[in-house]
Amino acid sequence: MEYQNVIIKIDEKGKVYIEVDGVKGKKCLQITKDIEKILGTIEKRVLKPEFNDEDDDGNNHLTENI
Repeated sequence: MEYQNVIIKIDEKGKVYIEVDGVKGKKCLQITKDIEKILGTIEKRVLKPEFNDEDDDGNNHLTENI
């Protein structure tokens, strides 16, 4: 069984960073959608190269600054 990990970090200034591991393609956006909605405006989104892989299980990563 493959795992999907969502890592949420909050720095000393209150900025939130979200990273997803264990998926390929755009599925990471669906995984973080509800978290983003709760946190509010996204200031910056950094997509790792694996985002362009075909959607399915794998090693896609997404990092977001909110």
